[in-house]
Amino acid sequence: ELLHSGRPVLMVEVSQEHEAVFGLLQDAGYRTYDVHLQPIEGSGGLELNTFCFPEELADELLGQLR
Repeated sequence: ELLHSGRPVLMVEVSQEHEAVFGLLQDAGYRTYDVHLQPIEGSGGLELNTFCFPEELADELLGQLR
């Protein structure tokens, strides 16, 4: 619920349940990125440090961080 209403920017450590975590983030409208801010396209790309930006903020945030 918080992911849909609050739209926080997240840094999560994914060590297990990669598919479930990726599905949850995708369903909530999040884009996922690795530590080099490269897009993660599937659950196999999730790492210990994964950045998650709401879709509506992703381009703006990436522009500020790069």
